[in-house]
Amino acid sequence: GYYHLPVPREDVLFLSTWEEVMACQEQMLQPGQVVGIDMEWRPSFSTIEGKPQVSVVQLAIWGHVFLLDMFQLLRQGDQEVQAALCAFFQSLLGNPAILKLGYGMSEDLRNLMTTCGISGDANLQFCGILDLQLVHQKLPKRSKKSCQPALDPRPAKKKAGGS
Repeated sequence: GYYHLPVPREDVLFLSTWEEVMACQEQMLQPGQVVGIDMEWRPSFSTIEGKPQVSVVQLAIWGHVFLLDMFQLLRQGDQEVQAALCAFFQSLLGNPAILKLGYGMSEDLRNLMTTCGISGDANLQFCGILDLQLVHQKLPKRSKKSCQPALDPRPAKKKAGGS
């Protein structure tokens, strides 16, 4: 009774080291690639806590899903690793030859920039991003009055008792 991910479990990879990310980045950065993107973070309910830090980045390409454990990746303490991880995201998000798909991506991207320590005034270009929430908002609204009954392709049965 639930949707099954059409990717075998062994092709869903949990990445928690820079070496694991490096091993997969070539697949994700191929020109013509389509990458589904989503991010998770712990919600922040006050301004005292600051902006939320992204905890998991989900990247999906045909046949593979990559779950990046951002807490673990950034906790490695190595400035070079952190810089390389952020450069990877800049390469992915700034490449117009790679289509990035997501839903409600503006907050995700803002929080990712905060997590990577990229200031809002940085000269960072996002290219090739399609936010499906914006597409959804542009679709015509349907009311109950405008809905048409579903067409039944089966021939109509004659009612019992004549006609």
